[in-house]
Amino acid sequence: MRITYFLLAALFLGATNNSFAQVLEPIAETPLELNAKKIFTNTTTGIPVLQTVADYIGMSPKDGSILWTVPRNAGAALTEMADSESSNVDFDEIPNTPLVFASGNLINVINGELIINGEENDLRRLRSYYVLPDQDLILMEIAGKGAIYLYAVDPFENVQKWGVQLREASGLSMSISEGNSTFSTEELKPQLNAAGNLIYDNGKYLALIDMKTGELKWNEKINAGYIFTNKKGDRMVIAEARGAGLGSMMASVPGAGGTTGGGSKKFGKKLHLIDTETGQSIWKKEKKLDGNVLYVSPYEEGFMVVHDEGMNIYSFDDPKGDGRWKKDYSEKGVSNVESVDEGLMVYFKSKRMLIDPVSGDEKWKKAEKLEKEPKGFLWGLVDVTPDVRQIGQHEVTFNNSYITVGRGKRYSYTWILEEEDRVVVVIPEPTEGNRIGKPRFIATAIELGGETVTSKKINFGIKKGLAAFDKTDGGYFFYNDRGYVLMKYVTGDGFVEIKDEWYPDPTATLRTLTAIATAAGSMTYAGAQTANMVTSPASSGSVSSYQNRMSAMNEASDASFDFATNRKINGRIDDNFAFFFARDGKEGATLFKVDKNTGEEVNKFRFDDLTPLYEIDYVNGRLYYQANNTFKIFLLE
Repeated sequence: MRITYFLLAALFLGATNNSFAQVLEPIAETPLELNAKKIFTNTTTGIPVLQTVADYIGMSPKDGSILWTVPRNAGAALTEMADSESSNVDFDEIPNTPLVFASGNLINVINGELIINGEENDLRRLRSYYVLPDQDLILMEIAGKGAIYLYAVDPFENVQKWGVQLREASGLSMSISEGNSTFSTEELKPQLNAAGNLIYDNGKYLALIDMKTGELKWNEKINAGYIFTNKKGDRMVIAEARGAGLGSMMASVPGAGGTTGGGSKKFGKKLHLIDTETGQSIWKKEKKLDGNVLYVSPYEEGFMVVHDEGMNIYSFDDPKGDGRWKKDYSEKGVSNVESVDEGLMVYFKSKRMLIDPVSGDEKWKKAEKLEKEPKGFLWGLVDVTPDVRQIGQHEVTFNNSYITVGRGKRYSYTWILEEEDRVVVVIPEPTEGNRIGKPRFIATAIELGGETVTSKKINFGIKKGLAAFDKTDGGYFFYNDRGYVLMKYVTGDGFVEIKDEWYPDPTATLRTLTAIATAAGSMTYAGAQTANMVTSPASSGSVSSYQNRMSAMNEASDASFDFATNRKINGRIDDNFAFFFARDGKEGATLFKVDKNTGEEVNKFRFDDLTPLYEIDYVNGRLYYQANNTFKIFLLE
């Protein structure tokens, strides 16, 4: 199992003095009217998309021909330029589909067809998306100039079903300041009410949308921090969010037909109960509690609310909003509530008290003092559950900055890698004063296969510091974007350094180069769609069904569009090779492909400039390079 505490999503560039590496020539060259600024490779299809100042261009990974061209939206490009925090606000892909959001448009990368035409509403930025497998739909929240829109797209038919304006917003500043939340917070995911319509949180508003037509039935101004729906789907409890800057770990809430939550913000004191069909309050007005809401949970036919001054139990049908108990059970610092045979066990401040769930009275005269701090709410207010794994013959506990073997020795780590019966940890070497020379590190291999725990360590240096390290065949590859240290590991003897190579940057400015996407990026996208699934409780098989249909559609697309792409899995190239860019003596700028198992250079790619724009496509076994108004394709051999 490969784990790196700091994962570099790119293996970059360098130089070397070995002369036997084969120089590869491009298999295709395509002239362009303008130089590309960026290269994106669609994860699902493998089709590279070039971004120029004027256009997005889909290229065939097979022969480099131009498949389609879509003009860039001037407003979307302006939004990208104005956003200093993200350089890719103008481009996103929808995982596991051939769809990309580019310059305000939703495009099918296979043929360049516009699924959503961004010019109609001057669309600028994809803010979030959700997959509804029961309805065969993907919801896309998109910021336009002065407004926020929601679109429903059928990813199987590749058509827009409907679009609706959610609310007005204040121009370009809205697009920039409100962010781009591709992976949305769980507690505010869309939900379906009893009639099958969509309850959608958008900014400081809550809306109900007809799933068939896209009609906006209501849109109430409620600043939701958490949404909790009853089993029938006709009632919704809403805890208002607190203002920015008051953050703390928020309670995670198991919803009966709703959602579970998690995040880094607190709720406020206001609590709402609304009718999901009308959007109107069941109570005459919102309830203001004595303390800020910490936790909401279903309880019997109602729900329990814990705040930082106490707790109470409420009904979904009581129009007055009175709690079950005349007065809240009063206790500060409640960290957990468990339902036991005798009543409700309330944990607080290293103590616990048994409460009568009918009256709210204490069943004991004095709280029981606990030896240890009580655990947090079972669903996440305070996560104190240790990560314990069985490795070899020993239990290993993983914490934020150290591991403990059994009840024995503790090892600090900054980077960590786990494999069969062994854990390798790396920390910076402690220093006193200013060090001259390479940054130094300590790697320790902890052997866990036998009854006795043994460890071997080695001190080593690497210029510019350590970015990450990977397991190779029998050894370890420690690297950054300019060089590496390769070590073999011999059981019983420990680490043996094999090679230390540095690739000096060929540019005078030490410019940071374009990142190379690795298989890790593909895996991230593969899990992203599942994370944004919105399902009803009765449709447990809908997610699997949806994913199977999507996989079948993508396979059919590969066969139908063979003229454009020649797809195959090209082994584990990202695990076996690294790429470094530097001068190759008199031959000039070169990208070197290095075998991580041996340190040998296996291929060279000649480049025409010292600040190259390129992308590695592991799925198709291609290297895409663009310079001097020319797009080139190299085979990865």
